[in-house]
Amino acid sequence: MRINIQYRKIEEAIVIECGEELCELLLYEISSDVLLLTENEHSEKEADPLERQEIVRRWEPYIQQLPEYQYLCNKMLCNKE
Repeated sequence: MRINIQYRKIEEAIVIECGEELCELLLYEISSDVLLLTENEHSEKEADPLERQEIVRRWEPYIQQLPEYQYLCNKMLCNKE
């Protein structure tokens, strides 16, 4: 569920059918947090080098535990790895 903390309301419910979807959502939320801190309104694919570095740094603890989803990081940042 996406919850609006300010108004204490559920804004939307999301059905997650597999671990891959959950991991991708987690990675997206982490990257969005970084971009919000830098006050830039673009996606992780358009992130500058410093933003990318911070996104990857924050993803690292999760990907170390879930290495099978490393390809999601590469996909989200448009890497060819």
